[in-house]
Amino acid sequence: MKTKAFHWFIFVASVLALAWYYDYPHWIMQPPQSIHNWRQADCASLTLNYYQQDLPFNQPQTHGMVSDGGTSSKNAPSEIPLYYWGVGQLYRIFGPHEALLRGLNTLLFLSGICGLMWGIFRLSGSLLWSVAFGLLPFLSPVLVYYGSNYLTNAPSLGMALWAMSFLVLFIKTGSRKYWWRAVLFYLLAGSFKLPGLFLFFSVGGTLVLSWLVPRFRIPYLRWKDYFLAAALVLLPLVMWVGYANHYNAEHQTVYFSTTTFPIWKYTWPEIGSMVRQMAANWAQQYFHPLTYLLLIFFLLYTFVRRKHVRQSYLALLLVLLPGLLLYFLLQFFTFVDHDYYVINMFILPCLLVVIITDYLAAWKPQLMRSGLMKVALVLFVTGNAIYAREQLEFRYEEYPNSFRQDRPLLYEPGTINWLDSLGVGLDDTIIFVPDFSNTSLYLLNRYGWTNGKMVFKDSTRNLYFNQDKEGVRRSIALGAEYLLVYGTAKLHELEYLHPFEKHLSGQKDELYVFDLRDTTRNFDLSKGEPLISQSFDFEDKLPPGLSRDQLTSGFALSGEQSVNALGMPYCGGLSFHDITKGMLVEVKVWIRKETTDRVVPVIQSEKAGLVFQQEERTVEKKGEWVCYFQSYIVEEDVVPDGIKIFIWNPAEKQAYYDDYQIRVYRPAYQ
Repeated sequence: MKTKAFHWFIFVASVLALAWYYDYPHWIMQPPQSIHNWRQADCASLTLNYYQQDLPFNQPQTHGMVSDGGTSSKNAPSEIPLYYWGVGQLYRIFGPHEALLRGLNTLLFLSGICGLMWGIFRLSGSLLWSVAFGLLPFLSPVLVYYGSNYLTNAPSLGMALWAMSFLVLFIKTGSRKYWWRAVLFYLLAGSFKLPGLFLFFSVGGTLVLSWLVPRFRIPYLRWKDYFLAAALVLLPLVMWVGYANHYNAEHQTVYFSTTTFPIWKYTWPEIGSMVRQMAANWAQQYFHPLTYLLLIFFLLYTFVRRKHVRQSYLALLLVLLPGLLLYFLLQFFTFVDHDYYVINMFILPCLLVVIITDYLAAWKPQLMRSGLMKVALVLFVTGNAIYAREQLEFRYEEYPNSFRQDRPLLYEPGTINWLDSLGVGLDDTIIFVPDFSNTSLYLLNRYGWTNGKMVFKDSTRNLYFNQDKEGVRRSIALGAEYLLVYGTAKLHELEYLHPFEKHLSGQKDELYVFDLRDTTRNFDLSKGEPLISQSFDFEDKLPPGLSRDQLTSGFALSGEQSVNALGMPYCGGLSFHDITKGMLVEVKVWIRKETTDRVVPVIQSEKAGLVFQQEERTVEKKGEWVCYFQSYIVEEDVVPDGIKIFIWNPAEKQAYYDDYQIRVYRPAYQ
């Protein structure tokens, strides 16, 4: 006979195997990045500040100076920050390793998956069905992403899954130990995130509904038990939310939202636009399209067979559905850009599979034993897992992770030590641009301001940080000591920063550090006449290595000819060795593409593999022609090797080039 230990071995092994397939051991070690890196960084920042500032539990703060008119970073989230405080204490023992925060989040979420499997197994007696349906939340791309992350939404769902398993067993068996265990896990779920209590509130709604429809009564549950449980669960949550509102009001901040964004604040055209945006952004991220259809079938089938399903479970479903709809309507605006707001709503599909397996075990046991159904379950898990992994890789490796791709230096361990070597210490406040979040401040472990904003209910009191000269002056008046600018192109684009870019303390790749206290000028972006100028119109003048056989008269921006780059991965390669530290290099080329494939000018070191600029940065458009631009300030360690410039067409698809320019200007700094 299979033992209880064997069952748990299968539950844990299946979850760990899937986590390994999703490459969780790698992602657990990673800093905040990709979709909602901002909120990830907030969670990590709260934790790190509890550790390095030795803060009391009730005085949370982050790295962004967005409170008290921009003079402090004191702000409280809506969730009870006991978890952040607790991990902060672990940092004291093991050191401030982000893997501790992500790893514990992951364990809590995955334990909930195991709890769901256990609950389904206790209802159905089928190990395969309990594993397949218990894995349902772990087959959703959005939950696979947040399941190993910094946000507490996934741990909240994990605790809610444990609570639901105990709840359905209490309904089935009447054992009061299951009820109080459910209450304990609801307390944990709500502490992580208040929406973790969706099903707990549904229990209260079911008690009310049972007055009207007696068959919906939850056996063995007395009103006084629910009221006592509600007091135990809700009292600490209400007390914290009240305190958080007071704390945030005292420090004049609305950085963490403790309010709603209801649908009735918007017009019908706005609502339609938002719904379309939600579908475009997230529809493929919640489940595979076929899984949506399966869940819709389960829902309809539950109502068709409503007389045969356990009535208490049906009542919970009937109350949960309008509750989730109300939550959606109250937080309508947030669903446009915040996929993690839906995480606790996954309690609905999880309750559905519980109802279905309970029904099948009672009325269709032969179907559960069917070999064909077992094969279908294996295919269901396999197909969804493959889909979820593809979406996870998309989030981390494609444009959703543009923050890391555009600012790779922030993710290199040596960058903080480099700032220390420049004298930019933990107690020195900085301005970092461009960044509309506070992610950069956390990654650099420095306090200060970015070029984001604080939006107050009274719009006349909004604070805009470092978006113009006045904003920078305000930050300086508040104590900003250093200006950090990421990206050579941003040095030119953000002209309002030029009066403050006087004394360059240091440059590392694309990161420039200016001392705002030192007015001695050693940096000047006024270019003057170029020291080197190369222009190729592909009429009279061609770059080295290009023959006239590669020209075409079919398309041209100016003149009559351009380069036909079909099958040509590299074009216009030029090397420059007579360069010095601080020289400004600019490249422009007009490109007409016949596909969406990447075609860009590239600036790199003559040393193989060291690429400085290869972003698709455009500055102008004329019809089908687009002007691509790159700029780079030469670093000291690049001087011995020299630089190489070329146009790159990695897919070798159809593209045309015209009016190719290279300019090298005098050093911007000494």
